[in-house]
Amino acid sequence: MELQYEITLDDLVTFNKYHIRHSPTCRRSYWWNLVGMIVAFVLVAVLVGALYGTPIATAIHLAILLPLSWPLWHLIYRVTVARRLRKLYREGENRGLAGIHLIRIDAEGLAGTSQAGESKLKWVIVERIVEDNNHLYIYVSAVSAIVIPKRAFQDEHHIQAFRDEARRLKAEGQAATQASEAGEPATR
Repeated sequence: MELQYEITLDDLVTFNKYHIRHSPTCRRSYWWNLVGMIVAFVLVAVLVGALYGTPIATAIHLAILLPLSWPLWHLIYRVTVARRLRKLYREGENRGLAGIHLIRIDAEGLAGTSQAGESKLKWVIVERIVEDNNHLYIYVSAVSAIVIPKRAFQDEHHIQAFRDEARRLKAEGQAATQASEAGEPATR
């Protein structure tokens, strides 16, 4: 199965945002930052209350500010992450990341072509195949993936066919590799 598609800066940023939202490490960091913000609010409220001698007013302000601050903090976090990602990508030329790509999947693995050249990967390197509303992500490491925009497909049926075939080939390829490493004959 073969597919030609174009990757844009927006596609790359979207992948990174997806990864940040789904990575256990990034999610822990997000929640620790949120907890840190709440602790900072409490400390400021206690300090202001102690300085002005109004602990009841401080508690009321804290009760109002904490629930209101979380959506604002979340929005600021999302906007700054996207902006920083765009800046990071603009630091280099990123040849081979953006532009026209051709991917072919078969029993041997994945073969990709872009302006940077060609690459071949065996299925054993694929960690997982996931998707969001607009992209398929074929993870080839804990933090990197082949990004395939769903707009490259004719319709939902073709997306499903590609995704199902990739998952089937991944399972078969990894089973064959494990059997080979164990000295057992591969079955396909």
